[in-house]
Amino acid sequence: MKRFWMVYVEGKNAPTRLHPTEADALTEAARLVSMQRCIAYILEATHVVTQAEPPIISEKLSDD
Repeated sequence: MKRFWMVYVEGKNAPTRLHPTEADALTEAARLVSMQRCIAYILEATHVVTQAEPPIISEKLSDD
């Protein structure tokens, strides 16, 4: 699984769109800030946690 980024706008609902690159997330954050005069945070996914029967597995996400 590849890493992804999301944009969180302070005081709004949870982010819903996955951005495949950091640059895409930064572009979206800039768009939102210019339209809404808000604070936006770039969130980076670093791990995925899943459950196999019975153990829980944690895997570090790759850069590529």
